[in-house]
Amino acid sequence: GNEDQKRLTVHYTASQYYHENVFMEGSRSQYLEDLHTEAQEGLKILQQEEHRNGVNFADHESIDSTDTL
Repeated sequence: GNEDQKRLTVHYTASQYYHENVFMEGSRSQYLEDLHTEAQEGLKILQQEEHRNGVNFADHESIDSTDTL
């Protein structure tokens, strides 16, 4: 059981260090920049999908209008 205990301690210390590190100025801004970049990418993809759906919707509209004529 002693080895497991040691392993847990190492893991815990590492995660503690990581969390504290995020709040330090340099790594925090880098962390936020990464988040921001990911958010921007996600938004771009969403907008592209919306645009694509909008185009499809417009196509259906024009088909419907030609049917009624």
